[in-house]
Amino acid sequence: MLHPWLQNWGEPCDPPALQNTLAVSLVGFAAGYAEGVAEIVGARRNGPSELLVVAVQTGRPQRPAYPLLKVETVGVLFPGEGVAPIVLALRSDFPDTPHQNWVPAEIPACICIDDRPWVEARQTYTSGQLLFRIVSWFKRAGMGELHDVGRAPDPFFTGQCFELIVPRAVLTPTAAEQPDLVGFINSMRGRPVVIAQVYSPERHKAVQSGGIVVSSYSLPAQHMRRLRHVPANLAELCAELSGQGIDLAADLSAKIDVWAGIDRRDAFRLASQLAVVVTVPMLDPNSGEISRADHVALVTQRSVGVIGVALGRLYGNESEVGNPAGFVRRIPPAAANEEMLRSIPLLTASVHAEFDQQLAATMSGLGEPDIRKAVMVGAGAIGSGLSEMLVREGRFAWTIVDSDHLLPHNLARHTLGLNSYGAFKAQHVAGRLESIRAGIGTKAIVADFLEPHEAELTQALEATDVIIDTSASVPVARAISDLGVNARRASAFFNPAGNASVLMVQDRAGEFDLRALEAAYYGEVLTNPNLVDHLAQSASTIVYAGACRSVTNRIPASRAATLTGLTATALSTVLDRDDALMRIWSMSETGTVHVATPVLEPPTRHRSLWDVYVSPKVERRLMEMRAAKLPSETGGVLMGVIDVFAKRIDVVDAWDAPRGSRGSPAFFERGTGGLKERVFAAMAQTLDQVRYIGEWHSHPRDYPTDPSDVDLTQILWLTKSLASDGCPALMIIVGDDGIRVCMGATLEALEAELSRRNG
Repeated sequence: MLHPWLQNWGEPCDPPALQNTLAVSLVGFAAGYAEGVAEIVGARRNGPSELLVVAVQTGRPQRPAYPLLKVETVGVLFPGEGVAPIVLALRSDFPDTPHQNWVPAEIPACICIDDRPWVEARQTYTSGQLLFRIVSWFKRAGMGELHDVGRAPDPFFTGQCFELIVPRAVLTPTAAEQPDLVGFINSMRGRPVVIAQVYSPERHKAVQSGGIVVSSYSLPAQHMRRLRHVPANLAELCAELSGQGIDLAADLSAKIDVWAGIDRRDAFRLASQLAVVVTVPMLDPNSGEISRADHVALVTQRSVGVIGVALGRLYGNESEVGNPAGFVRRIPPAAANEEMLRSIPLLTASVHAEFDQQLAATMSGLGEPDIRKAVMVGAGAIGSGLSEMLVREGRFAWTIVDSDHLLPHNLARHTLGLNSYGAFKAQHVAGRLESIRAGIGTKAIVADFLEPHEAELTQALEATDVIIDTSASVPVARAISDLGVNARRASAFFNPAGNASVLMVQDRAGEFDLRALEAAYYGEVLTNPNLVDHLAQSASTIVYAGACRSVTNRIPASRAATLTGLTATALSTVLDRDDALMRIWSMSETGTVHVATPVLEPPTRHRSLWDVYVSPKVERRLMEMRAAKLPSETGGVLMGVIDVFAKRIDVVDAWDAPRGSRGSPAFFERGTGGLKERVFAAMAQTLDQVRYIGEWHSHPRDYPTDPSDVDLTQILWLTKSLASDGCPALMIIVGDDGIRVCMGATLEALEAELSRRNG
């Protein structure tokens, strides 16, 4: 039997008399090309809207997944010229299936044949495609294959009047008490967007209207247990939810009994509209698992107080005394007034959880929010961009540390705007992060990291899980490396020319600290031909003030954003792993990016007068250079990073014997050919961070790596040569059993040892 709606809609007419372009095309297509597939059996017109009644061969199997007929009658409704057609299954007892749109109770089942936006679909939409989609829907419904991978497994809710953005707590039906909200309309153009805030008697005391009291419910996670029709009033909503096992009237009655108090909050509630938020778990027909949950709100156009009267829980104030909009408890309660419940109309809204850490993590593919604490030192261009990207991915609770003010030239690459002129970067970057994600709770600390730490900064560092250095300061990165805290540490910066970004992340165990990563970085710069001008090249500078150091580089914001994005992606990934990482992105003028990812091995710490760190890569190179010259001795110079304050040397590289060197099984004498030029070139290539730090030489086979008298003499000479710089003498001896790090003590001690050996 056909749905009674059909006879009540419009007036019958001949199919050839229709005027809608797509309807006319469908009539012709069915007559000429659809024999045995579909047949036009009627037409109706209602003002500018037109309807074709089509008998469709469903192609159902012998045992269909749903009780479909061999021939189903559908109505193809054309609401207007250029408007998307609507397909209605006209059988009054048509089965409930996936992919049906949500419609009012008096409307036939509306099958969803196309989930593309009409503005996109209409570009190529034809009558043949329309009919194909209808036939395909029935065929797949019969096979139980309506759900495509990557496609939403259930209905699109039609008829929404507005969008409602709410705190996530609203979508948790198991919560002991739902938060009361105040709704603010953000836009009246098109479909309004209402942003709901948690009601506060102090914050919203001046608000006289716009309150929304929320009551949330979740439907059972079972196949086909969903709302099929759009309830038009509160009585219909109660009936619809009753079929899902939810006694809405009883639940609201109990809540209204509690809300009918004398406090300001109670008065606010009773004067507010009621939003019934329904969570609809979506079961994937293929896997049977819940793939997502949709949320829809039914908002009453009468107050909670009026609803209480309709449910027999309240009396309205019908006297001339007191607040005419007031309500009092009805004792004893009366039966619900069905007619009054039907007089309370509903508006339907799509519900969206606010952009919080959970949604950020979901949208970025993170799965679960990253709730670790992060301290970022440096709130400049790369720091502001990197933190914003990670906040949008659901990463971290943030503390921002910086002592600088924002000046006009900073805006060329910074995420802040004109309203932050002269402000502390830390404070305004923290404020911007809070404006992006709900509930983030950032903290700003205005402090110079290299100055003695105040209690606030000390406590933040001790409590944090991750420290991110974006200061572009070598001393700051080293100070972070030396901190005696358990946090994972990372450093990110642009090169001087602004055409490359660098990321260094220590391993979780802390064996490869930022100092060692810095040394490995310089080693990569010196040995990778793609990085030959990585540090030496400089972008053109611009003076932004009168001071001699008031210069900044000319770096386009687009390039800075691209490099920051690459850096943020890698940082987000590596912090979920245990290993260390170094990555260097170099960007050409045409936009192509070269990536260097050196293989990292933790260095060996050699304790001596100072701490000396030698990487396995340098050790292998020393052994290889020795092996290549055996049985003769060989040697060369050592290049590395010296920190006088920390009394630490990181060996970056060991060079082979320069021109003029002489070696035999009994001795080695290092030459100087081209050495000076090579040392100065390396210093220039690393902005003077890598320098000459000492000598190395090999011993023949079967000889230990203990320093000989000649070695002691050389160490004495090195000690005297380097004493003016405040640096100790460093010598590495390479032998059968590996390397030995030798470091001169005082001149007096070395001279005494040589005197003792010479008798």
